Amino acid sequence: MGQAPRSLRAHGEERRFLAARGMTGGHGSKHQKMRRQKDTSQGRIAARFCIGFIHEEENARRHLFLFHASRIATGIAIEPMRAFILFSSLAMNALIAADSGAADAEAGKRKAETCVACHGPNGNSVSGNFPILAGQTARYLYLQLRDYKEGRRKDPNMTPLAEALSREDMFDLAEYFSRQKPAPLNFKPDPKRVTAGARIAADVLCTMCHLGQMKGQNEIPRLAGQQPDYVLKQLKDFKARTRTNDGGNMTSVTQTLSDEDMLNLTHYIGSLF
Repeated sequence: MGQAPRSLRAHGEERRFLAARGMTGGHGSKHQKMRRQKDTSQGRIAARFCIGFIHEEENARRHLFLFHASRIATGIAIEPMRAFILFSSLAMNALIAADSGAADAEAGKRKAETCVACHGPNGNSVSGNFPILAGQTARYLYLQLRDYKEGRRKDPNMTPLAEALSREDMFDLAEYFSRQKPAPLNFKPDPKRVTAGARIAADVLCTMCHLGQMKGQNEIPRLAGQQPDYVLKQLKDFKARTRTNDGGNMTSVTQTLSDEDMLNLTHYIGSLF
């Protein structure tokens, strides 16, 4: 008899791996249950991050992806997940870059005249009701405008404005705001909350996506220097699932956070620039 198809062999390998760790959905042994209970919170969150990408990937990749996600969930290795995130990020970046190559920042400046009323001069909002756009990554800005336009993210002010924008408009606006320099915040973080927030950020692996000092990258937003009230509202919206254009990643992370945790995180992020 010939060998089983590659996909079936991968599936079998995945099943054997999961079965050995009591993760196949069966009852499993007492030892296996105790082992599952000892999974680190970092591993669970990392696995959730991966799983959020499943719906974006081709079905043919799922077996290998789940195999790596199960390794992360049991705390065995996190490098495969980093590699997967990098691959997904590069793929998305290539697609966006192909369209945004001709983005015109000067045209974006002219088109941004209506944005000043809420987001402030050069995208430096002075109100916690509106995010600072200056210095934000161009890819993130474009994706948010696209999500508002296509209904994946909703806001009574932004939705009607984005609906009127063309792809060229969105690329131009994103390019313009990404080139602006963010201004320092008028915010005094509480030192105790900053320390507590830094611990929480480490526990839930914030820097895996947002990078050190929360500088952001590509489609992952810059958080450093962002309006604290806005950051807090977004965390609460993700937890309440009133904002869902995150692929499930932030939604999963915020389920592990209390209101106090989110406030501490806000102060920690507010201490960065």
